[in-house]
Amino acid sequence: MPELDSTRQRLLALAQQGKAALTNHEPDRARAAYQEALHLAQRQNDYLAAAAVHNLLGEVHEGAGRYQDALGQYEAAAQALSRERTGRDTVAVDETLARLRAGEKGFAGNTGLPVSADLQRGEVDDLAALLRLPKARAKAELMVLSIINIGNMYLQQSQYDLAEARYFEALRLARQHRLPERPQQLLTNLAWSAIKSGHLELADSRLDSVLAAVASPAPLALRRAMLALAVNLREQQRYAAALAHFEQTLPLYRAAQDERGYCRALTALAATHALAGEFEKARDRYRAALAANQSVQDQETEWQAHGGLAICLHHLAELEPALQHYDRYLTIVEQIGGNFATDQGKTSFLENQDKMFEDYARAACQWAQQRGDWGLARAAIERVRGRALQSLQRARLHVPPRPAGRLPAAYVLRSGEPAAWPNQSMMVQMAVGVASPAVGEAEDFPLQELPPELQKMAAGVPARAQESDSAAADSPARPALTFLEYYVMAEQTVILVRRANGEIRGAIAPVHADSLAALVQEYAQALAVQAARGLSFERQVVPSASAQNTPRPREERVIAQQLHRLLIAPMREFLPAETHAALVIVPHRALWSLPFAALRDEHGRYFSDQHVLSYAASFASWQILAGQPRPADQHNVRAWVVGNPRLPAAAEACGFVLRMQPLPGAQQEAEAIAKLLGNKRSRLFTGSQADRLRLEAWHADYTLFHFATHGFACADDPLSSFIVLSQLEAGEMAFDSANARLALRDDDRLAITLENLPAAEAQHPELVPSYPGLLSARTIINPARFNFKADLVTLSACQTGLGKLLSEGMIGLSRALLAAGARSLLVSLWRVDDEATKELMIAFYREYLRHGNKGLALQQAMQHTRQRHPEPKYWAAFTLLGMVE
Repeated sequence: MPELDSTRQRLLALAQQGKAALTNHEPDRARAAYQEALHLAQRQNDYLAAAAVHNLLGEVHEGAGRYQDALGQYEAAAQALSRERTGRDTVAVDETLARLRAGEKGFAGNTGLPVSADLQRGEVDDLAALLRLPKARAKAELMVLSIINIGNMYLQQSQYDLAEARYFEALRLARQHRLPERPQQLLTNLAWSAIKSGHLELADSRLDSVLAAVASPAPLALRRAMLALAVNLREQQRYAAALAHFEQTLPLYRAAQDERGYCRALTALAATHALAGEFEKARDRYRAALAANQSVQDQETEWQAHGGLAICLHHLAELEPALQHYDRYLTIVEQIGGNFATDQGKTSFLENQDKMFEDYARAACQWAQQRGDWGLARAAIERVRGRALQSLQRARLHVPPRPAGRLPAAYVLRSGEPAAWPNQSMMVQMAVGVASPAVGEAEDFPLQELPPELQKMAAGVPARAQESDSAAADSPARPALTFLEYYVMAEQTVILVRRANGEIRGAIAPVHADSLAALVQEYAQALAVQAARGLSFERQVVPSASAQNTPRPREERVIAQQLHRLLIAPMREFLPAETHAALVIVPHRALWSLPFAALRDEHGRYFSDQHVLSYAASFASWQILAGQPRPADQHNVRAWVVGNPRLPAAAEACGFVLRMQPLPGAQQEAEAIAKLLGNKRSRLFTGSQADRLRLEAWHADYTLFHFATHGFACADDPLSSFIVLSQLEAGEMAFDSANARLALRDDDRLAITLENLPAAEAQHPELVPSYPGLLSARTIINPARFNFKADLVTLSACQTGLGKLLSEGMIGLSRALLAAGARSLLVSLWRVDDEATKELMIAFYREYLRHGNKGLALQQAMQHTRQRHPEPKYWAAFTLLGMVE
């Protein structure tokens, strides 16, 4: 086959050009050469070569810190191999791909400094030699290399379970196909995964299996395992032993002429000196790593070394140069974080920087105190606060809403995928928010049809907007409000006030993170809010011993006044004096769980009586909301009101079996609110009519949503937090074949037009047995499912403001709704009382319809509810996130 041979020769020449360009630090030229090689391979249906080149393209993206784009290329390589069928086809690619699609990304975070790893990469060192192997052998080798690289990219995003599953899959294939070098390499990567996730004994066990029979000195091929051993000893605080192993390891990298690995090893050695308190030695090692990295340009070395050097200089009281290095470190981290295309990846990566972020904020606060300018501290803290949510919000600004009243037919057809937007990428099925890059550069693997902006997002091109872009030309002027902001550190809490005139004031509260969290927890116990709104639950796991025998808390009033003294009194003189003046609270850590409205001053006055309160994840996040035109005010709302849906008897979620009782008070609440709004401005859905299907189809047409139902927050899996709507059975849905429309048999309002209905099913489609009723944060945050243009979303249900608490904020329903376009949210912090909640909500909407200010309406509703239910547990659960007006 001379044509194939000549094509292969051209392909190999292009691969050599790409490799030379990478050596000369010309990634754009390398990418162009590899892209041309990929097109050649695809035109010839040469899927082995295509898989190899996808790996080379992934290497380019990985070197630039674009881990999500690299992951897309590595997954494309694995998918390409499913097209290559060898004679016996001993590589069960389809089964392997099915296993790779299993699992879901989560939100991970570590408590210490981020650990830099020198992972074994699935590098295509000699493409010509690889392609000369027998096809079955080459296919097995390429599949293992691709899966190694996929695992590495998940590890870079702190998705430890997903990374390890891929390493074990590659290990299984390597042993099955007798690839002799790969098992040790994979066990080394598994050891790095255990170190990064804090499982140090497991790392020891894995490294023992690699290094147990190794003679001294260790062979060069095991240098990464030796480095992992040194780092693991460091993480166990065995600094002397770690330093001794570093002395053995660094010469291996030198001898192997592995410059990138040497830079990372130097950085790891510097971190060991720093953790041992030897800051001068650490400073010198970090500087040596940065000097060596000038010719390598390894991004991970650069941000690790700048961050570590900043810490050293901070400890050595060289504050100004420390801040310069912090700034350089943060610039690189922002660049890497900006390249992540999924919320879990971005959030987990940033969460693993939290210790560094805190050190940066601490140094900035010290600098601010020396200079007498708290604006410096606030600028630093704002820079590290709520970054992932801001990315989601900005991306949504550029996503056009789906036409109201339409849904893809696949949602409701038995032959379709009712629970997910169709997409062929492995990554998309595990990602939420901005879709994965999939294989956007490979014309052989097209994406499904999506709206243009979703195509960009699914191709790994997040719609990024500068802050100035967030305000539309016809947006109203941003109101001048006062912000009360917190940043909780290990040993102290920073309190900042940004006054309406832009003046910044600050103070340090002498309360550390653990004490503050314990105080907030004690206050929750004192409120005695365990009684659920028609909801009981049974654990599927045994409670920990620490959760039993909890000491009896002090009186609620005493704790509320203590919290007021710590968190509010130091800055009280800088807060607005008028009781109707708006105050935006920006919490941090445990303070997200604190009802500021119920805190009391020394005279017993509630904080909510002195200010109109609302909450924001960050000032920048608030600005994005404020920059958008208000979709409706109290005069022209279009409301979707839900009350007491038909409930399942029980549901399993988050390790619990949830037993749900009907909510007659919620139904009365919804009926009363719909009556207040009037038939022209609202639609009421109760019982079996309160379904999720029509909400998904028609939500873009509505500006106010009220859900009076059950809700549950899942701390371990925050995207599984949910509210309950009615599940629809197939017999309750009627299809009009003449118009391709779907309606409920007992409620013909808001029929749904089905898009992309297969011709074979146009007359008699076979519908799914049921359409789910639980509406999770995972579904809400998916841009293909929900894109609200809502002025207000009220979740009159239990715990809807809670979830997984990270430094980024509270991950759960409230964050999902903000990311999905809601301008304001009214959510709860605990399991609420049915009767008191009904009274509060009716009072809230009565006041809201009178003057249109949501924050003031909530203040007045709390005061009204307090007349019959004076205890804070009855009226202080609800918080307003977002815009106060």
